[in-house]
Amino acid sequence: MIKLVVKTPNDGELQTICTREYNEASFVMPEPRNVLSIPNEEGEDETRYYVENVIHHLADDQPELQLVVRDEEEVLRQVRQQRQQQMRQMQQLQQSQGGQGGGNPFSKGGNSGNNSPFSL
Repeated sequence: MIKLVVKTPNDGELQTICTREYNEASFVMPEPRNVLSIPNEEGEDETRYYVENVIHHLADDQPELQLVVRDEEEVLRQVRQQRQQQMRQMQQLQQSQGGQGGGNPFSKGGNSGNNSPFSL
């Protein structure tokens, strides 16, 4: 059996969300940066978590995995905010450069009478 302890950061400390035990043959090792679905105690719904880190332990001669996770919705919200901020920064950078750049990066800059874009 593999013991899975799911923890989440809370005010600088790791708080245990749940503990589950799995048969080794049916257990798929979670990877960091993946989304993990954990059934609730009642077995009705499941909660999805973003795996930040996987810590391996050997406790009482039994393999134990501690997963440090965050709520998937929280992670998605942060990623969206970061992307929006990056887009704003790129737009500001483009606006500050004004009319610079543009044009065809593959053209020679002048027209020597030959209209072929492949002429050198």
